[in-house]
Amino acid sequence: MIALFVLLIACINFMNLATARSGSRAREIGMRKVVGAFRKDIINQFYSESILLSFISLFFALVLVSLLLPAFNLLSGKELGLDFFGNQPLVFGLIGTALFTGIIAGSYPALFMSSFQPVKILKGSSGSDSKGAIFRKVLVFLQFTISIILIIGTIVIYKQLSFMRSKDLGFNKKNLVYFPLNRKIWPISEIIKKEILQHPAISHASLTSFTPIGFYSSDNGWNWEGKNPGTDPLIRRFCTDFNFLKTFKIQMAQGKFHSIENTNSTSSSPGKVVINETFTSIIGKQNPVGMRLSMDSQNYICIGVVKDFNFFPLYREIAPLAIFYKTENAQKSPSRYRYMFMKVQQDNINKAVKHIERIYKKFNPEFPFSHGFLDETLGQLYNNEERLGSIIKYFAAIAIIISCLGLFGLASFMAEQRTREIGIRKVFGSSEGAIVILLSMEFMKWVAAANMIAWPIAYFAMRNVLQNYAYRIDIGVGIFLFAGLTAIAIALLTVSYKSIKAAYANPVDALKYE
Repeated sequence: MIALFVLLIACINFMNLATARSGSRAREIGMRKVVGAFRKDIINQFYSESILLSFISLFFALVLVSLLLPAFNLLSGKELGLDFFGNQPLVFGLIGTALFTGIIAGSYPALFMSSFQPVKILKGSSGSDSKGAIFRKVLVFLQFTISIILIIGTIVIYKQLSFMRSKDLGFNKKNLVYFPLNRKIWPISEIIKKEILQHPAISHASLTSFTPIGFYSSDNGWNWEGKNPGTDPLIRRFCTDFNFLKTFKIQMAQGKFHSIENTNSTSSSPGKVVINETFTSIIGKQNPVGMRLSMDSQNYICIGVVKDFNFFPLYREIAPLAIFYKTENAQKSPSRYRYMFMKVQQDNINKAVKHIERIYKKFNPEFPFSHGFLDETLGQLYNNEERLGSIIKYFAAIAIIISCLGLFGLASFMAEQRTREIGIRKVFGSSEGAIVILLSMEFMKWVAAANMIAWPIAYFAMRNVLQNYAYRIDIGVGIFLFAGLTAIAIALLTVSYKSIKAAYANPVDALKYE
């Protein structure tokens, strides 16, 4: 979609500059018609020119793509390649795109210029100046509407990505190293943990059934006193040891967490469970500590409530959660530990990781040691957003550059067309500053109007994008003002050079032949 937007801006530039040059080609068209050319011949000529330019551009584009494809693959995380001989749809698609682009870009110039009347042309007027000027301004308006939409999209995606990376997840993700536990070391995981904790750079360690960014076990059928019969939430299940809170810096809202003091003494006693605040809100009781909960004939006593923490990516809302200690009704809880997490000191991460690897290989020499850092793993969850933001950023920059190239060409044409007018204004006392403002405002009002159209389109488009995230930023007015002022400033810088040059030209040079 972005590539099509950029291509559309390029087509608009071609139409803009072609109609701007219509005055210089009017006599050519008039003479061709006088010596017998029909309108269809003129139309074919302009279509041929635009299609030829499009295919020349295709050749240079393919060269550039071949050179830039490795960088684009790195940026987008893809493995794209150009295989012309083995991919006929690609070849026909590129030819069709070039042909279609040439037809679109050449349509208005062909139809516009072929309508010139030879009598008027040879008398010195094509009668098209006012129509062409309005059309050019409309095209500038469209160009900057697209560019402003892309600027707003870039800002919104980057702000959302920054929000997700900085949002408080309810636990401390810094300096947490983890590795998966395979079947061989499940029974001795506590022994391994004790040896790992002997290193002074490792302050805490915890065994868990899942990582705190993806809980996959869940159950329906939970019951409690006063439950609404129409309510049957899906409750996520998580198993961990006593050190979970200290390792992840998670806070309790009510009651106590699992500890050696409150584990069951007999297998016939109800199991102990800790729930999160979301589960508490579903139960509908302000303080559920001491309540009896059951699931599939298994009974539990709620001993505490942990504060909500995000155990899913921020696309999804926090779900209700039940946390078990390993031995609590193991037949219904996820009793198998799958991961070990360790809190390490920032200054001694490398030494701590080497110590962890040495202990791991001591008890599990047959398997390679594989570890990760929780903050890096969390960051990888949002790689798609980061790539999308980077791609939109670069394409938005390309769109703005192309728009400015066209605007610069139009400003040059306008300054040339109004040379005599500028000379007369200066003779009658107009200042250089007033002339610069006069020439610049011709375009600034259209760029300002483009904001009025781009803002609502960008708002609804980005609002739909943000609907994919359970936790998202608000699209404030500041984003639109920044994008609009940026577009106006860029346009002003683009046209100001030619405007200043025209304003400071000697009026004698423009009027000495009059």
